[in-house]
Amino acid sequence: MTDTRPAAESPGSPGLIARIVGIVFSPRRTYTAVAARPRVAGVLVATLLISSGSQLWLFSTEPGRQAMRTEFQSVGRASAQGEVTAEQRQVLELIVRYVGVAFAVVQIIFGPMFLALFAVILKGICNALFDGARSFRQLFAVVAHSNVIPTVVTLFHAPLIYAKEELASPTKLGVMLPMLPEEGLASFVGWLDLLWIWWCVNLAIGLGALYARRTAPIAATFLSLYGGIGLLVVILRTLFQGRT
Repeated sequence: MTDTRPAAESPGSPGLIARIVGIVFSPRRTYTAVAARPRVAGVLVATLLISSGSQLWLFSTEPGRQAMRTEFQSVGRASAQGEVTAEQRQVLELIVRYVGVAFAVVQIIFGPMFLALFAVILKGICNALFDGARSFRQLFAVVAHSNVIPTVVTLFHAPLIYAKEELASPTKLGVMLPMLPEEGLASFVGWLDLLWIWWCVNLAIGLGALYARRTAPIAATFLSLYGGIGLLVVILRTLFQGRT
C-alpha cells in the first residue's frame, strides 16, 4: 500500500529560529517536523522582512543605485542601439530613487500570494502523482520554509552587489566563470544560478519528507524543469539578438 502519511516520526516541534537554521543544515529532519505540525506565519514574516529589508538597504546606498543605473543603461543601449538620452536619464534617476521601496512593497504584498499559489499547484500535482492526501496548509508550510534558501542567499547577494556595483546575480555561473563565452552551450551554462539549483534540491527534500518519498527523483524533475526553462531563455535570447 502507498504510504499517505508524512514521514514517520516527527522529531519534535522546533521553534522558528531552529526551523530556519534547520532548513539550511538539516532539511530532511526539519521538513519532517514542518509536515507534522505545519506553521507558516513566523517563517513567512521573517523571510519576507529579511529579503525586502536587504533590498531596501541595498538600493538606498549609492553603490546599489549605481548598479541599477548601469543595468538600465546597458538594457537601453541594447534595445535602442544608441546612447541614453537626457530625458531617459531623468526617468532613470527617478526609478533608481524609489526602486528599493518598490521592491520591498512588491515582495511584502505579492510574495505571500505567489507562495500560496505555488503551494496550490504543488498540492494538485503531488497529491495526484503520489496518491497522497496532503493539505494545503502542509504544502504552504513546506513552500514557505523553502523560501529560507533564497532569503539566506540574498544576505550574501546584497553586500556583493554593493561591493562590485553590478546587479548581475553573484551566484550565476556566468558571473563566477567569466571566461565562458556568451554564445552557444556556454551561454546556457552561464545562465544557471547556484541559488535556484540549491532551492530546487531543498524543496525536493521538503516534498520527499512530506510524502515519504525519495528526494532524488523529485529533485531531478525540478532540475530538469529549471534547465529546460534556461535553455528556452537562451534560445529566445539568441534569436532576438540575431534579429537586432
